[in-house]
Amino acid sequence: MATRATGLGARLFGRGAPAAARAEPVVISASGVDEDVRGALREVSKRIVARGGPKARFADDDLLAKLRGVLPAKATHLVVAAKPPAPRAPRTLKVLFALARGGCAIVTPAWAFASLDDETWAPPDAYLAGYGPPRPKKPNALAGVEVHVVANALGPAEPPHSALQALVSAAGGRSVALRNCRVALVGDSWTPYKAPAALRALHRNGHVLRVRWLFDAIEHQDPARPQATYRVPA
Repeated sequence: MATRATGLGARLFGRGAPAAARAEPVVISASGVDEDVRGALREVSKRIVARGGPKARFADDDLLAKLRGVLPAKATHLVVAAKPPAPRAPRTLKVLFALARGGCAIVTPAWAFASLDDETWAPPDAYLAGYGPPRPKKPNALAGVEVHVVANALGPAEPPHSALQALVSAAGGRSVALRNCRVALVGDSWTPYKAPAALRALHRNGHVLRVRWLFDAIEHQDPARPQATYRVPA
């Protein structure tokens, strides 16, 4: 009986379990790919799990992911579509979240089909989409910089206010009130004309920047990069 109990305990708590059972779950998202690629991701996830591989799921099918429209928090792979002759895939909001959080391989659709053909997860290194290998988790690109995203200063070309705030936090920045910020972020079409006095004062002091500053700071992991190109003209 003692032997049987020990075996049960090992199965319950993972001691002696196969390596695949202890492997990190594979959580996949996609950006800019067609339904064929999404179908391949769903199918390969099912097949590998059925063969005893690590838990896997195509997270974009989750209701919460659909509602938020951003990269799922535990994503390990982001599949993106490059558009030739571009050397890399477009820098979408999901790509920015993957770079900000770290721990997520940004790969091309070929990775999905290679995994499907072999019925095992292909190493991502041969399928990277132009953003380099996965960064360490929590790279902290903004390193505590206090940022205020000006909600009514965003245009239709910018991501939603809530998504930008989440991106600031994911990159290690702090979303703060306007009076406490080092950087106030506005859209490309914003002008200081008729802006509130507090925002105009920040603009005069050079602290109002286009949201592209956030995107570039995350990609290059450099919040101190020169700000002149992001400042709004008077």
